Amino acid sequence: MSGKARAIILLVIATFLWGGTFSATKLLVQAFSPAGLLTIRFFLTAAMMFAISPMVITREFSMGLRLPLLWSLAFLNVVALFFQTWGLETTTASNGGFITAFSIVLVPLLKRIHYGEKTSPLLIVSLVVAMAGIYIIAAVRKKR
Repeated sequence: MSGKARAIILLVIATFLWGGTFSATKLLVQAFSPAGLLTIRFFLTAAMMFAISPMVITREFSMGLRLPLLWSLAFLNVVALFFQTWGLETTTASNGGFITAFSIVLVPLLKRIHYGEKTSPLLIVSLVVAMAGIYIIAAVRKKR
């Protein structure tokens, strides 16, 4: 199998798993508080990552201790995940996925605003198609 084919297969698997977390989280917030759920999630992830590659995790953590900006970004990420998890208590998993996917699609546009880089016509078409797909998936799931 070529490297490109392997990368595509891994990307599809990652997308499937990532998308499934919204439904799983929606079910789990009925049994755990958002803060408790995130604590368990972060602890299990950290333990798993450390078991897989302890040297890399130790090196990255020690580097992060010296860079306050990384701590600020990590804090913002935790806050965003908390609000996303908390929001799943009151909305559907497809709405949560739609909002998250929408924010991901905005990244190239925010990059253009921040860095002043030109946006290619192909990227604009890709963003429109991605948003249409995200909307269709969210709308179809609501009707079921």
